[in-house]
Amino acid sequence: MRELRRSCLWVVLGVVVGLGLWGCGEDDPVYQSPNNQMSNNGTSNNGGSNNAINNGRVTNNGRVTNNGRVTNNGVSNNGVTNNGVLNNGVTNNGVSNNGVLNNGATNNGVVEPLVLGAVCGADVECGSGHCVSAEGGGEARCGACGVDGDCGGGQACRLDEGVGYARCVDSLSGLGTMCDAGADCDSGHCFAGGAGGVCSVCRVSADCGLQQECVFSPPEGWAVCVGTGPLGASCQTDGQCGPGTWCQAGACSSCRTNADCTEGGLCVDDTGGVGYHVCAGGLGDACQEGRDCGSGACYAGSNGSVCSECAITANCGLQQACTYAPRPGWASCVGTGALGAACMDESQCRVGTRCVDGACSECGTDADCAGGASCVVEGGARVCQSDLGAACQDAGDCGSGYCHPRLIGGSVCSECVEDGDCGQGARCDLGLGAPYARCVGSGDLGSACAAGIECASGTCAGGVCSQCGVDGDCLMGGACFDDRAGEGYFVCLAGYGQPCDVAGDCGSGICLDNGLYRACSECESDGDCGATQSCVQGLSLYRRCLGNGDLGEMCGADGDCRSGYCTSGVCAGCRDDSSCNNGATCRDGGSGYVECGGGFGARCSGGAECNSGFCFTSGMQWQQVCSDCGEHADCGANRTCEWDFLQGRAVCKP
Repeated sequence: MRELRRSCLWVVLGVVVGLGLWGCGEDDPVYQSPNNQMSNNGTSNNGGSNNAINNGRVTNNGRVTNNGRVTNNGVSNNGVTNNGVLNNGVTNNGVSNNGVLNNGATNNGVVEPLVLGAVCGADVECGSGHCVSAEGGGEARCGACGVDGDCGGGQACRLDEGVGYARCVDSLSGLGTMCDAGADCDSGHCFAGGAGGVCSVCRVSADCGLQQECVFSPPEGWAVCVGTGPLGASCQTDGQCGPGTWCQAGACSSCRTNADCTEGGLCVDDTGGVGYHVCAGGLGDACQEGRDCGSGACYAGSNGSVCSECAITANCGLQQACTYAPRPGWASCVGTGALGAACMDESQCRVGTRCVDGACSECGTDADCAGGASCVVEGGARVCQSDLGAACQDAGDCGSGYCHPRLIGGSVCSECVEDGDCGQGARCDLGLGAPYARCVGSGDLGSACAAGIECASGTCAGGVCSQCGVDGDCLMGGACFDDRAGEGYFVCLAGYGQPCDVAGDCGSGICLDNGLYRACSECESDGDCGATQSCVQGLSLYRRCLGNGDLGEMCGADGDCRSGYCTSGVCAGCRDDSSCNNGATCRDGGSGYVECGGGFGARCSGGAECNSGFCFTSGMQWQQVCSDCGEHADCGANRTCEWDFLQGRAVCKP
């Protein structure tokens, strides 16, 4: 902002000692333009001395009037004549100005006013009456205005760098708006770049401070002053250091306090080494031993060693294990308690479960269960029990009251049958491969939500429609990761057997090259497993840590069982329906443990054993398998029930 500097002028009436007329600014009664010079109303001193001397006091014949404003009534000139009086451009209409001073030049008593843009020392020297100081203490120059009040409505007085003086401009613009010159901007700086100029904090680096440069910042949309000091450079303020660095102890550094470092990191004075403060030992940072880390724990994993919350399971509490997670990228203590395991708090139970009445459980009340399931006590734990996905003939067979027909033969107990069974804005959906129909919304992934019914995915986590809410929503071995800062919602990291490129793609944190392609695995070697486990690949394309427990034997975790599933405290063939394929469900067929059964292609002796409700007797193989139909009458008009060798079951065909 330019500052108007005004000065006032004494009009001298005496050479040695005199009294004068005081005038300031535009109201100065002495200053007049060349075409309107002030006179003494025709009164002159006829080039002579004053006629009356009163005890040494010389008067101007009693009184001299200057345009009727100021009189010299009784003013003493101490015997000095008017010859040589400095009139600064004021004429006396006949008064002799022989020898009048005009800044070193004699112009018959008239001082020519300075033009716009000329260097000046006071307002009175400028023809416009405005001597405007330059920004930064530079030379003042005559301007067309001095302050905003000198301009009309809606205008402001600004220095126009194009013409070199202050002038009235129609409007000003804030940072980020287009401009042609600095006078168009509140900041006074128009940064030129690309298709045009933009009002900015600076125009050139000279507008910035020491060890700074003027650069255009895309996030802000205008040019700003940024520090240029590299790490280790001398500094006085943070603004003199490069982006993401701080001025600490007189040197540009990686940190100023521990809060500037990654979680768990420490801001260490290394001026004796690299010459500045550095962050050391943050969670996820590479390490060789515990003292390299702020947490004191260096976890040695298959992908290298990183600072973590724990280094080994012994660092964790009761019923916890030190487990590495690819996101956030370090190891932490996680609960290992299976359903029914004794617990004191949730931290002792595996992810997705809670500690209820001293036992790791799926739920506390019915409200914790979905799809109308009930929270019941089973095997010492509270679990959600539901017949969703079970074969049915009509709604009366289902606790939910809905029996939904499958896409290919049979019906299953579901959350709904048609859209009207769901809330407003939701629809009834039986996706391909889904075990039963459920109510889903229209919200896309990342959309704000309050409940899963609002989302097309059926899951609302952290206030946004997501792929998952807990690890159990993902495929086996997958993990539910909060990626709201990236994708904008919770995502499932790949489960066992799914393709991967790097370890971070997998919920397990292990991406194994099996010779055919890279797939997520639970382990690479026995060292990744527990003391009583082995890393086994078997027929699958991935490796798992498996124990020696057979189906039906007691267990505490999945890794205790050869099957890889510890369900309700016993080794089982599955954990839930998502562990099964081909329409099979995870159920107890009377063996004392759950396993996948009733799916398409499974052996059967009657329709009750099949989720589809149909057990077909093969004409060529003379065996019975669960199928889409059992006989022609099950297929409807113009369709027949026939064996399909490729699918391994009977299907309805035209």
